Amino acid sequence: MYSNTLKKEPVTPLEKPDYAWLYQAVEQLPRHFQDVLIKHYGLYNRPVESLYEMSRRMSKSAKGSMAYLIEYRALKLLRKQLTEEEKDHPDD
Repeated sequence: MYSNTLKKEPVTPLEKPDYAWLYQAVEQLPRHFQDVLIKHYGLYNRPVESLYEMSRRMSKSAKGSMAYLIEYRALKLLRKQLTEEEKDHPDD
């Protein structure tokens, strides 16, 4: 019934994106910002950790929101760094 809707085209693998520029920007962040981003997003082939788990290790408070705050600040600073880098090198 649906066989005429499918095209039999060869599947070509996509090129693996180069994130070197992103890793370089992360490495410029303060160490505690790096730690949270690397663990939460599984950078450098690390296992992914939840912000809640990290927060509980950082603080024994019931709310456990420390990692959430650090991630927010880290992403804000990372965004600023990348935006400034874009302004400095618009042709790259």
